[in-house]
Amino acid sequence: METDGGKGESKERIVMPLAGIEERFLNTKELGMRAFHRGLFWMVADRKLDDLKLEKGLRKRIEAALAVTVPRPADDWGLWAVTCIPKYEK
Repeated sequence: METDGGKGESKERIVMPLAGIEERFLNTKELGMRAFHRGLFWMVADRKLDDLKLEKGLRKRIEAALAVTVPRPADDWGLWAVTCIPKYEK
């Protein structure tokens, strides 16, 4: 619980992880693997954000802050597991 600068008002601050990703998957040069692990991250984060039932503006700000470190992959991120030819970042 934190107080609001001497005004006597208090506000609750709850901190919890929304999702996690290992740095080796976040920065891998293999594009499919990187997209796949970013996709897994966002699946978990989206589920937890849904459970919080936040107002739309607040949720968008949280998503934008997360996307700075873990950008959302394209919609086909789940296909990495069945791709035969790996693609590497140059």
